[in-house]
Amino acid sequence: MTTTSTPASDSATPIERFELSPGVFVYRAHNTEDEASFLCPTCFEAGTTSILRRSEATLTVHRVCDRCDARFLERKKPLTNLAMSPWSGF
Repeated sequence: MTTTSTPASDSATPIERFELSPGVFVYRAHNTEDEASFLCPTCFEAGTTSILRRSEATLTVHRVCDRCDARFLERKKPLTNLAMSPWSGF
């Protein structure tokens, strides 16, 4: 994952641009890995700090902004233990 330092405008904690998954960038508090550290880039660039919430679906894990409803793909889940179609193989 790639990071690029970005100065925080009104925060004592440095904020960095962080590649959450290939081609998907968010902001996070510098050198922090906890849940609350990922920030919505859309809101951040508009001057608002909005923490991204983790959301899991059947096949994907996203980070979701509750303020602007933006979704950022964190990763895809492996296709294991899924029911097979009775029609597969025909």
